[in-house]
Amino acid sequence: MLATLTNEPFDDDAWGFEPKWDGIRAAAVISAGETRLISRNGNDVTVAYPELSNLKVNATTGILDGEICAFDDGRPSFQKLQMRMHVRAAGEIERLRKTVPVAYMVFDILAVDGKSLVNTKYSERRRILEKTVKKSKTVQLSPVVIGDGTSLFAAAKQQRLEGIVAKKLDSRYEPGKRSKAWLKVKTTYDADVVVAGWRHGGTVVSAVYDGATLRYTGGVGTGYTQRTLAELQEQYAKLATDEPHWRVTSEFRDVHWLRPELVAIVEFRELTGDYKLRQPAFKGLRDDKSPADCTLEELKRAAGFSS
Repeated sequence: MLATLTNEPFDDDAWGFEPKWDGIRAAAVISAGETRLISRNGNDVTVAYPELSNLKVNATTGILDGEICAFDDGRPSFQKLQMRMHVRAAGEIERLRKTVPVAYMVFDILAVDGKSLVNTKYSERRRILEKTVKKSKTVQLSPVVIGDGTSLFAAAKQQRLEGIVAKKLDSRYEPGKRSKAWLKVKTTYDADVVVAGWRHGGTVVSAVYDGATLRYTGGVGTGYTQRTLAELQEQYAKLATDEPHWRVTSEFRDVHWLRPELVAIVEFRELTGDYKLRQPAFKGLRDDKSPADCTLEELKRAAGFSS
């Protein structure tokens, strides 16, 4: 279930409000004392996060919904999580779990002991969730407040969190749908873009699909660490192409073009009238989304444009 972007926080006793976590969305499927972590696009990512492979619950089986997060000074950091996301070698994973630990921030429950809860009200699912999940260093319940979205949003902004999510208390869980029963209010925007090329110094040339063609959405020149730049260069070497994705004017003569196979998540302040990202910053690559799904319509939706 996905949330619909809205522009302003609000207060309403018919809604619960939670922090928005800056991590990787994953369902935790628990059975026979083991946990499988399934990403949004259906990939099993359990091997990357062995500390989450045995979540404790007061049930025989269950399906949880939540976000895998890494933290930096108490705040979720997508950039730190990048260090874990793409690693599959056992020795490297074991090293990283000590230096970049992760936690599973649980915010919903879809089934327990073989019973589906998708048609159960959110308020009741939350009650079941709280009595089912055993909290630990690696699994935490996302906090929720009833009615007071404005204050929670102000706190999220002060703590430099990504935003909040409002959930209607009497709403059912709608798998795979972007629903208006869940609303997200962002302190900043973020979007998924195709990496169409790069410039010396690290700037990503970003684009989205407008129909069948790639449309330039701006250069992303900040948000990188030296490690990130080195890892990106390894990826770029495999994807280099001589074929530009649009007409090469003087603005693009220094671009190193890439086959459109990488998806980056970027944070930005505004989307201009000609669909360029304003003040974008690189947050990381993601492997749970196809480049073909990075569309102009999705970008407009991410920026709060009316459909």
